Amino acid sequence: MPTSTFPNGASAKVPPMPLPSVLPQDALQKLRSQLAEWRFRKTLSLEAAEAVVELCAAARAAGWSPEQLVVAVKDACYSSSELTSVTSTSERDTFLAKVVTACIKEYFRPVDSVLREGAQ
Repeated sequence: MPTSTFPNGASAKVPPMPLPSVLPQDALQKLRSQLAEWRFRKTLSLEAAEAVVELCAAARAAGWSPEQLVVAVKDACYSSSELTSVTSTSERDTFLAKVVTACIKEYFRPVDSVLREGAQ
C-alpha cells in the first residue's frame, strides 16, 4: 500500500484509488440524473437509493473499502454536468452528504435490511 507524507512530516498508508470501471455505469448515471431533481426534493429519491444499493454491491464484490467507494461516488457526482443545475454550494454539499451517508449505511447494512426511499 502506498504511503503519503503530509506537510507536518506525518505519513500514512493510503489505499490505492479504485478503478472507475468496476462501478456499474448505469447506476452512476442514475445517481447523476438525480442531482438535477435534488433542488425539488430534500431526500434521496427511490432511484438514487437504488443506485446506491447497486454501487455498494459492486464495490463490496470488488473488495473495495468504504473509503474507496465514497471517493469514487463523490468523483462521479462532481464530474457530472447535472451538478451545475444545483445552483448553490450548500445544495450540492447537502446532496452529496446524503449520498455519502446512504453509501456508508448501505455498505455496512445488515444483509436482511433494505435501504428505503428518503434515506438520510
